[in-house]
Amino acid sequence: MFPSKALLLVLLAVILVPAFGQVFDERMDDWPMDLTLRGQVMVHGGGELPPSAKGHFIGAARQSKAGPMILCGFDDAAAARLKTLFAKELKSGFVRQIEPSELQAALPRSSGVWLDATGPLSDAERLAILKLGPGLRGMVHKRGCLVGSASLAGLLGEQVVIDDSPLVPVWPGMNLLPDVVLTAGQGEETQLMSVVRGHPRSVGIQLERDTLLIVSGRKIWVEGKGGATLMLAANERKPARTRRIRQRASDRSYPNKWMLDLTAWRRDAIDRTLEPFPRLEPRTPEVNKGTLVIVGGGGTPRGLMAEIIKMAGGKKAHMVYVPCSESEVVPSSSRMLREWEKMGVASATMIHTKDRHAANTDEAILAPLRRATGLWFGGGRQWNFSDSYYGTEAHRLMKEVLTKRGGVISGSSAGASIQGRYLARATPVGNLQIMAPGYERGGLGFLSGVAIDQHFSERKRQPDLHRLVETYPQLLGIGIDEATALIVRQSEAEVVGKGRVFFYDRAADPEEALKPVVLSAKGRYDLIKREVLEMAE
Repeated sequence: MFPSKALLLVLLAVILVPAFGQVFDERMDDWPMDLTLRGQVMVHGGGELPPSAKGHFIGAARQSKAGPMILCGFDDAAAARLKTLFAKELKSGFVRQIEPSELQAALPRSSGVWLDATGPLSDAERLAILKLGPGLRGMVHKRGCLVGSASLAGLLGEQVVIDDSPLVPVWPGMNLLPDVVLTAGQGEETQLMSVVRGHPRSVGIQLERDTLLIVSGRKIWVEGKGGATLMLAANERKPARTRRIRQRASDRSYPNKWMLDLTAWRRDAIDRTLEPFPRLEPRTPEVNKGTLVIVGGGGTPRGLMAEIIKMAGGKKAHMVYVPCSESEVVPSSSRMLREWEKMGVASATMIHTKDRHAANTDEAILAPLRRATGLWFGGGRQWNFSDSYYGTEAHRLMKEVLTKRGGVISGSSAGASIQGRYLARATPVGNLQIMAPGYERGGLGFLSGVAIDQHFSERKRQPDLHRLVETYPQLLGIGIDEATALIVRQSEAEVVGKGRVFFYDRAADPEEALKPVVLSAKGRYDLIKREVLEMAE
């Protein structure tokens, strides 16, 4: 006898409900692969060269031990200008001036290259220079430094604007500045914006005269009398985004006033081409299998690590530590690993990478995750986790710690915020903004429908989370004090530790003044129903 249609639906619901608790639908292509330059790229917008330019070039090139610094002028006036600027250094032998015809052969053994041209380039000259792209990228990848003058600037990005026609045609560029369309010292912002509209995953940069644009790693700033404007195209849900930066006013100027993160702008461009985020109706915040332990930083509550080990299997626990670092290499030893080993776990391993390809394919990273029953995400700046793991095979295996083994995922500070699907406070320059364009989609998604902030009362972050849920009322805002943790099973969250946890529910009273629910140790809260289950004693 076959079951009724109604019974089939019930059975299907029972089967599918756990799957909706943890879904791996974060895509690899939603995040750039090449997140940072290993060296530096500098571009002069024409006019007066800032006095600091020469020193920046020499200092940056010395970071590479590949060989001499190379000067190359593409016309007689440019060659003479370089000879005058580097008159003293040319006598040393470590700075050499060569002809354009010698450049291709010299690139593999150079630590820095300064390319100069005083006038407009013909199409034939630009095509010849574009062929240098692989060699120049290789030089920068070896931590070298490239400087280009205004005439060459437009060739350094992903796309090259080639004339002033209404259609604004482009050529493929050298991609030394990935996902960038760059114009320098001439042209109109409206023309550049029209190119960006035709290539919506690109960032437009309009560089002014008398200005040096510096891209070091992934950070971007300017020096000189002018400025630079970054721009993203509008779409049906977001307006165009522009930001003009100038030279910093003083050594005490806060970095986000004069410095931008190019990767964050690239991420924002990509994000504008994807489906809206956060969803108007996000998945329910529940952990159908396993446990989340979300610590607000400033120390782990007494005895909590021992409880985490029990949740992971005790003596049979396979623990993996994921540090949060911007550095490519971290120390192989760790206090966390030593503590776990003293507690007698079956295995204690650390994984770390800044290479998304490695996070997708390297068995040294993936193998520990295949057997892991417990994860701990360390403190730092949470956007580093997104850059390294979002959408990768490592990310998928992290979710399987819950779905396949019913284990525990835990973390503190940055390791707390990263557990949400929405990623709060992820600005790569400074950490004062709770909503970071380009990084909001970057959470690892162990808990949907929430935004998690940490160091909450200690850093007086209540207004920030209030503002976030005013912007996204579909999200439940969770602020966790230091030395305090929220333990989540199913949809139930319990507070442990000496501080408090704040729950901001804008959807509950959209017309009233927003007042958070505040719980201390032993307080319990239902994340789906958004209601208190038990107040603290």
